[in-house]
Parts: sequence; structure tokens; C-alpha cells
Amino acid sequence: MLENDFKYITLFIENNYPGFQIAIREKGMPAYNALKSEVEIWISQNPDATSTQFLKAIKPYLSFFKDKHLRAYDPETIDEKGYFENIKEEKKPKINLIKGYKKGVCCLTIPSFNLRLWKELDAVYTILPKVAKNKDLIIDLRNNSGGGERMYKELLHILKKRNADQTVLLINRNCASATEAFIFKASKFKKVLSMGENTNGQFAYGEIKRNVTPHLGIVILIPTKVYKQWLPYEYIGLAPDKHVDTKTSMSYALEYLEALYN
Repeated sequence: MLENDFKYITLFIENNYPGFQIAIREKGMPAYNALKSEVEIWISQNPDATSTQFLKAIKPYLSFFKDKHLRAYDPETIDEKGYFENIKEEKKPKINLIKGYKKGVCCLTIPSFNLRLWKELDAVYTILPKVAKNKDLIIDLRNNSGGGERMYKELLHILKKRNADQTVLLINRNCASATEAFIFKASKFKKVLSMGENTNGQFAYGEIKRNVTPHLGIVILIPTKVYKQWLPYEYIGLAPDKHVDTKTSMSYALEYLEALYN
């Protein structure tokens, strides 16, 4: 039974994952086949393994691709419903005005671009142009691991129209996926500056497809699209315009904005 699950996973990856051939070119088919063989041998020796043991055994195989989007998990061992409910509670975007600065500063914190936050994000984007009018804007994206393009498209439109006011993006190594795509696009606009450290480097692959193995019911997620223009940044990340300690980047951003008017 376990061999069927593993075969299902390998075929799913080999036939659908656009990074498969890229990984093969970089590391070679012999290395790939050796990892497959190790798992197959382990399965033959552990036919009654639990899902937890199976997932541990295939981890080196999945790590061959170095893509954090490509992953497997047992839905029975995690509270998926609770996880997504927590996202809606703990990852809500918020706006606050920071007083004491010459021009006025508006801070928009976006902990996630998760699709389940579309109502909350839309609500923030509706009021942001009015709240941030004639003010400098700080967008705190630190630790935002991504979500979907739909979640940031309106924010891009807003930034594109802010020709007279400065925008600072706070970024760190935990910014990934759709968040990196947003940073890449937003940084092309005038008066948009990024501060912090290199992002995670996980945004060249997208459009996640979900399937379930036939025996253990393991969920396997794989990206099905490659964005070739972003491949040079994969694993490396986007460099900020200004490298600063991410723990103090908020205070640095405020000092930077204030200095513009001195």
C-alpha cells in the first residue's frame, strides 16, 4: 500500500511540477533516482509504517527540489480548520497613524496575503487612499509568507498613484511567495523604497495544485507554474534598497522619512 502512495507522489511531481526538469539539470537524474530508491527500500522494510513515519521518510526526497511550496502532510494530524481560523484572527491587516512627524506617517501592517483574508484586505484598501493622503506610508511586510496575487493587486494600484508621497516597504527573510512578487512589482514605482534584509527566495513557482494519496490520505501540494523572470531570485531572495537590522527597521524608516524634510 505504501509503495502505491509513494508512486502516486513521484508521478504527480514528475508529470506536473515545472521545477522537476530544472532540478534534474542541476543535480542529475542519478541523484534523483538514488533518493527514490532509498525511499522504496525503506518502504519495503516498513510496510506498516504510520503516516508520520512515512512523511519523515520522504522528506529527503521532497527536499531534493528545495521548493517550500512543494510539501506533503497528513490532514488527520493537524487541525486545518483551526489553522485557517487562526489566520483570520491573527493575521488581519491594520492601519495606524504615527504622530510626531512633520509630514505625517501612515503605517499599514500586512502579516499575510492569504486568500481567506480577502474581505479584511479589501476593507483596508478601500480606506487607505483617504487615510494616507498627503502622508508618507510605511508598509510592514515582515514575516508575511505570501498568499495570492489577488490579495495585493489593488494595493499596487494605490501605490502607483502615490507620486507625491514616499512609501517604505519593511521586508525580511520571512517574506516569501506572493509577498515577494508584490515587493518586486512595487519596487518599480517611483518613491517606493524597501528596507530590511533579503527576502526568502520562494516566488518563481506558483498556482498550487492539491492531491491526496490513495492509501494514507497524505495531502501533496505542488506548484504547477514557473515564472521564469523570477528564477534568478529563487533561493536568493530580493535584496532591499537599504540593508538594515529588521528588528529596528521601523525606527530606521521613521528616521529616514523625517530626514527627507530637514
